[in-house]
Amino acid sequence: SIESVNADASLDGVEVERILAHRFATLHARMQTDGNVIVDVGASSVEDFLERMAAWRGSHEDFDLWVVPVVRSRKQQHDTINTLKALRAMGVPAQRVRVVFNWMEHRETIEDDFEVICALGNGEYFALRPEAKLMYNEVYDRIKGTGRTLSDVVRDDTDYKAMIQAAATQA
Repeated sequence: SIESVNADASLDGVEVERILAHRFATLHARMQTDGNVIVDVGASSVEDFLERMAAWRGSHEDFDLWVVPVVRSRKQQHDTINTLKALRAMGVPAQRVRVVFNWMEHRETIEDDFEVICALGNGEYFALRPEAKLMYNEVYDRIKGTGRTLSDVVRDDTDYKAMIQAAATQA
């Protein structure tokens, strides 16, 4: 996790190491020795991370795939465009960049919610894949701060409806 502002990342029981963006050399060394590595660069660290990576000429080639999430906010779409342009300027080929359209509304289309990004999706920066989307679901807001993951919720076999009915009859 490359993050300087937000909480540490966690991955369903898997230990996630936190490295600050200005320690790119540490990350790069880990990538060379650890084999398969997923690097999650937080929004607050993208600019510093990309600057450090650019200073390590050719280091972008050590990444097999770039997944760039974007949300509907026009400001964040413009920030995403800056990230895509920076990757392109370093020489990252468009076929190794995936844009994930995040927090999609069920009634909207990618073209409606993400028109700024779609205008750029001509194959020069990334290949536009309309199926690469995550729909908005309030469950994420409801479990935030509970210490539970989505996997925990899915595996929970508690009959909450029965518990609510039992509590209602006792009141």
